[in-house]
Amino acid sequence: MTPLLKRHGIPVLDAIHRGQGRLSKLDVHRQTRIPWGTLCRVIEALQAQKLIGLRTEKPAGRGRPTQPISLREEAVFFIGLDVGASQTKCVVCALGGRVVGHTETPTPEYRGKDAFFRWLALFAKKTFEPLALPRRKIHSLGLSVSGSVDSERSLIVSGGNFGLPWGENLSVSEFAPGGIPCCYAVNTQGA
Repeated sequence: MTPLLKRHGIPVLDAIHRGQGRLSKLDVHRQTRIPWGTLCRVIEALQAQKLIGLRTEKPAGRGRPTQPISLREEAVFFIGLDVGASQTKCVVCALGGRVVGHTETPTPEYRGKDAFFRWLALFAKKTFEPLALPRRKIHSLGLSVSGSVDSERSLIVSGGNFGLPWGENLSVSEFAPGGIPCCYAVNTQGA
């Protein structure tokens, strides 16, 4: 992801999502207050990644016709895992937030890092593999844990509710079910 999209991509995608396919570039500019030239480069970059689409409407008078912008919902998907004290949930969402897959299972007692990540990967795969989504369309995975998390270093420090001892410091960067990177970890209060 380019620095331009890292800085401005999310606010632009959020505005487009809220606009439900009715906003023009000018409307997005007014909502985000991103400078016009920068916004145009962001829109071009999002189009190049096929995350958004512009459609041309029939002219309603003089001047250029409006080009409403919409998300391409099926362009990319995200996986969320929530490891709770008693239940673990997995959800797969399309770009606009529409849930396309969801499963729940009891959270097992912690039995070591390898066993924990192996179990979590199998559970996640049980949710996303039946959807037959192309791997290139699954962007990333986020993890929420009932316990202590160091989000800046992407570490699960502990999960006492399910037996993960203090100081275990599981690095979520080691967790990539089906090659899908785990980009962040938060505790359930931050989720």
